[in-house]
Amino acid sequence: MRMQIIDNSNYEKYYIDASALIRIFRFYPQSLRELIWEKLEAMFKSGQLISHRFVYEEIATTSRQPDALAKSVMPLRDYFETQKYSQAKIVADIIKKYPRLIDPEYEKEQADPWLIAIAIEEKYRNGLEIIYVISEESEKRQDKIPSVCSHYGIEHLNLERFYKKIGLSFSVVSKLHE
Repeated sequence: MRMQIIDNSNYEKYYIDASALIRIFRFYPQSLRELIWEKLEAMFKSGQLISHRFVYEEIATTSRQPDALAKSVMPLRDYFETQKYSQAKIVADIIKKYPRLIDPEYEKEQADPWLIAIAIEEKYRNGLEIIYVISEESEKRQDKIPSVCSHYGIEHLNLERFYKKIGLSFSVVSKLHE
């Protein structure tokens, strides 16, 4: 398997949801997952890929025996933004407009509105950057990340479109005829 990486503009920032990270670690073969994670880890460290601490907590603290995703994310804890008062105001607006984005019966804080809030905050703080939110949530449902992002003028990407944006391409090479 080959992977090609093309460098994109520093003006693009990506905010990644747990659903996208989970998809990579649950459904991709390990060899592909390792190549993708190498790129994502570099993007986290450069500040181009961002997530929220609540996403981190969904991934890293839900089990006493961490899986491969949790083990990969744990060293990057500091790259997951903590909540701020300014985000809380945006989250309140999101929940008011999209109450079904969260489950009010769930005891823990839910990451989706916070992830969208940090993307909105960044969009209005620095108008030069292009902001994307990455998730694997349904683009057809009005109460999921893609619809909420659209309402707030934030572009949503699924993993396939994200890979194209960051210049990742994959090909399968057969060794049957060697």
